[in-house]
Amino acid sequence: MGNLRKLDGPLLAQLWGAERVVMGMRVCKWIRDLLIKNAQSVLLKRAARIDTQRLGASDVSSDLVRFEHNEAEIRLVAPGCPELMEVILVGIHTAGRRLQGRVVYLDLSDNKMEQRALVQEGLLASMLGFCNGIVELNLKNNKIGPGGATQLARSIAHCSRLLSLNLHSNDLAADGAGLLATELQHCTTVEVLDLAWNKIGEVGLRALTAGLGELTKLRHLDLSGNEMECEGSKHVAHVLPRFEALESLNLSWNQIGPGGAELLASAVRELGQLKRIDLTGNAIQTDGAAHLAGALGECSALQFIGMSDNKLRDDGVGLVSCVLYQFSSLTHLDLSKNQVGAQGAGFVAEAVGECHALARLDLGRNEVGNEGLKLLAATLPSSSSLTRLDLDGNGVGPESVRALASVLRQCRALLALHLGNNCIGPDGATAFASSLPRSLPPALQTLDLGWCHLGDDGAVALAKTLPAIAHLQHLNLGGNDIGDEGAEALGHVLRRLQRLQGLDLSYNWLLCKGAAALALGVTQCSTLRRLELASNVVGDLGAKRLAWALGHAPGLTSLDLEKNSIGAVGARYLAMGVGAQVGQGR
Repeated sequence: MGNLRKLDGPLLAQLWGAERVVMGMRVCKWIRDLLIKNAQSVLLKRAARIDTQRLGASDVSSDLVRFEHNEAEIRLVAPGCPELMEVILVGIHTAGRRLQGRVVYLDLSDNKMEQRALVQEGLLASMLGFCNGIVELNLKNNKIGPGGATQLARSIAHCSRLLSLNLHSNDLAADGAGLLATELQHCTTVEVLDLAWNKIGEVGLRALTAGLGELTKLRHLDLSGNEMECEGSKHVAHVLPRFEALESLNLSWNQIGPGGAELLASAVRELGQLKRIDLTGNAIQTDGAAHLAGALGECSALQFIGMSDNKLRDDGVGLVSCVLYQFSSLTHLDLSKNQVGAQGAGFVAEAVGECHALARLDLGRNEVGNEGLKLLAATLPSSSSLTRLDLDGNGVGPESVRALASVLRQCRALLALHLGNNCIGPDGATAFASSLPRSLPPALQTLDLGWCHLGDDGAVALAKTLPAIAHLQHLNLGGNDIGDEGAEALGHVLRRLQRLQGLDLSYNWLLCKGAAALALGVTQCSTLRRLELASNVVGDLGAKRLAWALGHAPGLTSLDLEKNSIGAVGARYLAMGVGAQVGQGR
């Protein structure tokens, strides 16, 4: 957007109520006065483009910056608006000492600070110097680097009220983490600390943990994606027992391996208040699971255990399953992507029956197969609290799907069922559909059957049963070789799905005829908001039909037609359809 401080013209006087915006001079002074004098919430809108030559009006598309304040406190929320970042920081800096101690919440996430010389000019440190009363600071995804960490460190030691600091994805590296830790140890009030994805490494973690030891009130710690490996986990394990109030620990994607798991196990067992632990993507394997399982068993308050993508296999999952009965409050268990077979599924099935609070079970991308699914199906009736079951990509077929369908009605709390990427086929879809009317979970809202080789026959069979799913909101049938016949069946039934909000039919074989049937159905489904039709073959004629639907669909807000052989003619039709929606105020 250029340097807004150099623009001339009138000054956004009626910005929050305008449909169009004129950017004017003295923006910094205006923001400063707004912060100091105005006693109401004001919305700054995003200017999509600014003509600095003619100072013309610019379209406004979305809320951008929000100031909320009274005489005592100021909250500044400005995520994802890099074009105004320098103006905002200069405005706060200009206001200077009149803001001292009043800014309590500052969200400047996703603002590409590394691209705007804000770090090099020292503007960030100067601004933060006037925010010493801040309680929550969010600088996520700004890539401020070690230089920005240096500036932050200069100011943060004076923030005596700081409770939450988010520096997720800032490329701090070892040097930045070390500099930050030196001053962070003085912020003994901090309860939430997010340093994920900062490439800190073993050397940086050694320096960081030396400073973190003073943060004894810490409740949430995120060190995911920091190249920790086994050596780095040693430093983290050394400091963890000092966080007696810790409730949430995220160490995912650090490749700590079995050795790191062993080092962390002794520390984790000391965290009696721990409610959430995420160890996803750490190559823990069976040996690591043997060490961690016992330690986790000591944390009886656990509500979430994330151990996805760890190569646990059947034996490792068996070790973890052995301690699950100790968690009376466990609500979410993620064991996806662990090469779990039928035997491992049996271990999980036995344990799940004892976890009476379990609401979400993720076993996606494993190898449980037909036998494993049958074992799970046999125990599902005892899982009265289960709301989401993910069995995506497990090599299950028609026979086991039929067994699953037969017990679903007893899962009365089930809201979401994910069976995508399985070889269910037309026969399995027909069997599943025929079972649904008498075994349907009464509360089901999401059904995922994407990439299941259903074909037209499977889609037609399923379409006949869909109206029985009274609360259905999201249906995924993408990647199923569905053609016009299946699309016509689904289009005809849409008018009876009066709670459906999202329908995914991408990566199929829909032609003009199928698109026409769907278009008519869309106009009769008043709740539908999102229709995914990417990678089909609707062409210009299909686009014409769908364009007509855009002008007549009561609530459709998202239509994906990428890769559909639509040319200039179809594009014009779609443009007219969008114009009709806009003209009707949708």
